[in-house]
Amino acid sequence: MTPSPAELQDATRQLALLARLGYPLSEGLQAMGEASPWLAGVGESLTRGDTLTQAVTRHPRVFSPFYAAMVEAAEASEKPAPLMARLSEWLERSDSVRRRVRQALFHPWLILNCLGLQLLMMLTLVVPGVLIPLAAAAGRPLPPALSALLESGLLPAFLLVALVALNLAVLRDGPATATVTSWIPWAGPLRQLADQALWARALGSLLAAGVELPRALRQAGSVVLSPSVRRELDRVAERVDRGSTLSEALAESDLLDSQLTWSAAAGDEREELACQMLDAAESLDQQVERRTEHSLRMAGPWALGAVGVLVALGLLAFWVPFYNNLSLNPPPGVSTEAIEAGLDARKACIEERSVVGNYVSTAEVRLT
Repeated sequence: MTPSPAELQDATRQLALLARLGYPLSEGLQAMGEASPWLAGVGESLTRGDTLTQAVTRHPRVFSPFYAAMVEAAEASEKPAPLMARLSEWLERSDSVRRRVRQALFHPWLILNCLGLQLLMMLTLVVPGVLIPLAAAAGRPLPPALSALLESGLLPAFLLVALVALNLAVLRDGPATATVTSWIPWAGPLRQLADQALWARALGSLLAAGVELPRALRQAGSVVLSPSVRRELDRVAERVDRGSTLSEALAESDLLDSQLTWSAAAGDEREELACQMLDAAESLDQQVERRTEHSLRMAGPWALGAVGVLVALGLLAFWVPFYNNLSLNPPPGVSTEAIEAGLDARKACIEERSVVGNYVSTAEVRLT
């Protein structure tokens, strides 16, 4: 059973409180496992004699590698309470940042759903019931293969499955959501910036807990959801493994924010890398908040305009076939030859009026 972010925050906050009161972390987590179903597996591991770090590591679906590394550092420390409090704070800030990103993604999500529902309606109602019969009545039927595909209902079924999968991915807020977000021009950079803020805070927390830099880089990368940012941070970790400083490794990246490079350079110079990375996380959090507010201000009008365009396209797709059918098929009792004769007579009348108008204009000029 996977807990919600709020449940994980509450459990971590309780562990920090128990550690502050002097209770061992393993005993506190074992007692909490009796009341929380999703912690029951951890409690069973502790009962079998596993250490707290081993018990947490056995449940990767519940605890990320970053969480396990912080628990390991707290278990090995003589003062675990500050480390657990820092972990609890990171979880709260992480949930806050991701909530702001979800708010910024609401309008694009709404537009995609409206577009998908409109296409679904057209493929289900308009195409089989209107377009195909009108094309056949106009003497220009669709190719048999295309007509069979449209009438089979496979396209609406595929579109419905895609819509359901998209909504489930957005609701779960996992790597699939980050991948979909990267396709949106202004939402992709916002998500990448939010992931960098979470990574910087996780790295600073691990370094403050005494974790060595190469391992801290690997563990902090587990909190990143954006695939492009994750790959870039893996390259940064590889450069550090080869002997580069963190600032040098970050400077070679074109994707990561320059604030990370400046903070890492200051941390390397002053030997305060943990504090500098936490300061960089604060700065990036503020950037995420400003961009989210700007996106929310701009997304409302854009969303209304996009929905209006979609509605107009839907109306055009519904009425244009009727107009074409009326123009191609004359009313009952009127032959095509009669319509062509009437058009020729009208054209001759217009030409005659033009000639008469030229004579009148010439006469007026001569009189003057």
